[in-house]
Amino acid sequence: MAATWGDFSRSAPHYVHEPGYPASAIDALRGLLPSARSLCIADIGAGTGNLTRLLSQHAAQVWAVEPNRAMMQEGQLRLSELRNVTWVSGHAEATNLSSCSIDWICMGNAFHWADSLRALHEFDRLLKSGGRLSVIWNLRAVDEDPVLQEIEALVRRLAPGIGRVYLNYEELLAGPARRVWESTQFDDCVYINAKIVETFTKDRYIGMWRGAHNIPAQVDKKTWDSIITEIGGLLNGRDTVDLHMRAHCWSVKSR
Repeated sequence: MAATWGDFSRSAPHYVHEPGYPASAIDALRGLLPSARSLCIADIGAGTGNLTRLLSQHAAQVWAVEPNRAMMQEGQLRLSELRNVTWVSGHAEATNLSSCSIDWICMGNAFHWADSLRALHEFDRLLKSGGRLSVIWNLRAVDEDPVLQEIEALVRRLAPGIGRVYLNYEELLAGPARRVWESTQFDDCVYINAKIVETFTKDRYIGMWRGAHNIPAQVDKKTWDSIITEIGGLLNGRDTVDLHMRAHCWSVKSR
């Protein structure tokens, strides 16, 4: 395989190319918490800090919890100027944070990797009374993006039969998101979605694909290299590429 399933070490250097989370959605989620409070936030599964950077604008303290050493090291380098961000080795089921210490827990593109039952118990332990948990998926809007449609077609041609992870809202609704709002530890579920179109340079767009995890974890290196080469061919003659994204967010309050 070109990568190992569940190990994002190979992806870490490429995550600088990932699209950002929509600030409007993060602002709306922040608005569900008391405005006067100086917040302590935990970003669980922080990766290289794409969401952490946004959250740091709303917090006195952000704990960036990440299980993968390569991802954490990349994040520490990228966010080194943010003095209110502290990195912690841990995961959703065992964060290594103190009980009743957190106002707001966020997970960006990560909750589907967790053991949901154990993770929700851990989040209940961490949150202060009335604190909130927000799970966020920033998904590529394939149905609205002709370039992504072409890429998905070439992936299916070169790697037929591979699985794809949570490409749409309906799959989230039926799976990990449902486990959040049905949890007995939380109530007051709020759903927020936001659309974003981000313009990439050609090199950044290809770099984003080089950092993909799902596909290279299921194919050999030769096939993965062929996919990247053909993506580059699709973009011949382009200086920029618009990437269509849609963020789906669920926020619940600790009872």
